[in-house]
Amino acid sequence: MWRQELRWMRHVVRAPDQELRLDRWLRLQFPFLPQSFWQSELRKRQIRLQSAASHFEATRANSVLREGSVVAIHARLFQSKLLQSLKFDVRTKFRLEATRGNETMGTSGDVKRAKRLMERVVYQDAHFVVLDKPQGLAVQGGSKLTESLDRYLPFLAKLMGSGSCKQAKNNDNDDDDDQQETLRLVHRLDKETSGVLVLARSRLAAAKFSALLRSGAVHKTYEALVARRSSKGESSSSWKQLEGQEVHDPVDGKAACTLVERVLQRNDDRHIEHSGRTAWLQLRPRTGRKHQLRVHCAQALDAPIVGDTKYGGRRADRLYLHAAWIRFPDPFHEGSFIDVKCEMEAWERPDSICTGVNRYITIYKKLLIEYN
Repeated sequence: MWRQELRWMRHVVRAPDQELRLDRWLRLQFPFLPQSFWQSELRKRQIRLQSAASHFEATRANSVLREGSVVAIHARLFQSKLLQSLKFDVRTKFRLEATRGNETMGTSGDVKRAKRLMERVVYQDAHFVVLDKPQGLAVQGGSKLTESLDRYLPFLAKLMGSGSCKQAKNNDNDDDDDQQETLRLVHRLDKETSGVLVLARSRLAAAKFSALLRSGAVHKTYEALVARRSSKGESSSSWKQLEGQEVHDPVDGKAACTLVERVLQRNDDRHIEHSGRTAWLQLRPRTGRKHQLRVHCAQALDAPIVGDTKYGGRRADRLYLHAAWIRFPDPFHEGSFIDVKCEMEAWERPDSICTGVNRYITIYKKLLIEYN
């Protein structure tokens, strides 16, 4: 809520906005004004940032907001430029909402799918949600996609109650629009890949998770069923030799590294031990290039992932790549970690969006006969 005091319009920074850069926060508040505008006004000292324990000083665009800090904008600038941009923004949003029709309210089908996704939540706290993403569901929509996870996030947030958001609203009811939060995408999984996917429940949580990604503090482990293209070296020991090996082949001209942590042994009737032309590999990407694991399996190991026809793998009912584990420091509790595992058996639950367990077992046995 902006309040005028003498020649300045002042806004107190709340918890959901802390640790954002000042220029990023200003662009969120006034999206129709360019970065160059904010840079210019900051140089003219028409926009200032005051911490809870200091006076107004010269402010840089990359200044970091803290809870309780005050953003001050000269009243003349606020009324002549910013209010006009807000009115334009409101009119544009109104036209967009009117053209979307029922899409903005959500259909009964959207709610049903969100309920299915709710059943796949494997971890949640006040700041993060970890979802067992089903195979075949894209994370983000596009021109050729009619269904994606981001479409259902607002409905999923409502079903979950958005605990952190409710708390924020109880603290300050003056500006409900600013306090409303939804689940936010903070990293990606390929459409055909299943497994653990982290969602943030606020801008602050998203910013902190992004910082962890940049620093390399987020550890992810995948499990993949791979099949050699040739019969050379088809033995249990030849697969074992891969354990601990690092692949450093570039992907799309960029440096990429993948660690083969283990060759997995399975004792149930759905899986085979690492023998013949097929094996389950436990992979840890050191970098995050697009299709990195798929490229490294197909090109460096000469063992494409089963179902990965794009990179030379045999046809199957799905891509046999699963994000099995994620671990990262809890940025809100020093010394604590968030550690979530999603077992392979969760791939094909009967109540999931994917195919059922019986079909999975049948397809898998056919693959074993074909490869061995």
